[in-house]
Amino acid sequence: MSYFIRVTLAICLVAAVHSAPVIAADAAPATELKIDVPVQLKSSKVVFNMDHLAFAGDQSIGLTHMKLVSQAYKASQTSLQIVAVFHGAAGYMLLND
Repeated sequence: MSYFIRVTLAICLVAAVHSAPVIAADAAPATELKIDVPVQLKSSKVVFNMDHLAFAGDQSIGLTHMKLVSQAYKASQTSLQIVAVFHGAAGYMLLND
């Protein structure tokens, strides 16, 4: 085996060993979001662009995110105005038939 191939394999082995803890840390699921800095929500106007289909199971990710934002503002008793623009492939979510 040539010197170049042995050095390349050694570098790959060292990189794999050093990246294993990082990969394992990224794979651990986050159970809860923790914010260390207190955040004071201000009155906001939010626009959601609902132009493509993105689902987690049978739930729309965009609609779920709108719900979470709404709940966070309601919990802090801050006014919020949400506008959702449905168009393109996601437009069917507005149909009632």
